[in-house]
Amino acid sequence: MIYAFTLGYNLVSEIEKVTKSLRALNDCNCYKHLIIDLGFPLEKDEIPDNIEEAKSRNSEALKELCNNYKAEYVKMENIGVSQNWTQVYNYIQPKDNDILIGCDPDEHPLDKNWLKAMESVALEGDFGLVSLMMTTHIPLLKNVAHNERWFANRRVYILPAGALNWALIGITGKFFNKVKEIPYPKKMPVYGGIEASLYPYFQELGMDWSVLADFRVRHTDFELGDPGTSSLLRQWKNQIIFNIHQYGQLTFDEWLIMKKEGRI
Repeated sequence: MIYAFTLGYNLVSEIEKVTKSLRALNDCNCYKHLIIDLGFPLEKDEIPDNIEEAKSRNSEALKELCNNYKAEYVKMENIGVSQNWTQVYNYIQPKDNDILIGCDPDEHPLDKNWLKAMESVALEGDFGLVSLMMTTHIPLLKNVAHNERWFANRRVYILPAGALNWALIGITGKFFNKVKEIPYPKKMPVYGGIEASLYPYFQELGMDWSVLADFRVRHTDFELGDPGTSSLLRQWKNQIIFNIHQYGQLTFDEWLIMKKEGRI
């Protein structure tokens, strides 16, 4: 079974874009889509007067979105990206031959039937994790050592640890049932570091990871000029990644309050 889930920590309008795309590019009978309400504090790209009221209105909008697109609405506490994956794993309790695919609001796949491709490659190749090919990585491959192989009649790249970061990924139930959780660096409890945290497990369990060469995904971002994306969300991510030495990894709520009060 394919479980496609969207960690809904973004504007509802951006979540709707990936939900529409999911249905347009994939056979709607081959997967189950879950939208995880994590309490996003923005309704538009400005700091609200009351963060909790904004979250509540977003929750209602997500429920309506799920109803319109026949997705399952799930409310969870936002405890960090990697920990949120673990929450979803515990909620779904997948079998070994299932796959959990993260359909992030800022990752836009470009090719048809990409869900089935991820599932088929992961199961035939006994991979723990599979990733779509990020468009910005395509020209970089000539400088990266990699092997090209075929699984489920699809071209796959096998790369060394640390070669490329991941965009849109799927993790098999078999791998998840062995590791039980997505680990994360203790200094990065909110966002980032998933690659470095998972690499040791591939070697330990004898299950590799791979990239689907011909199934692409485009990362969207305010800094890339994508319409509808949030400048505030991007500023916060820059703060907790590039300026982590200042305040550690502030939550988005904390950062918004500090910004509104002129303390950041």
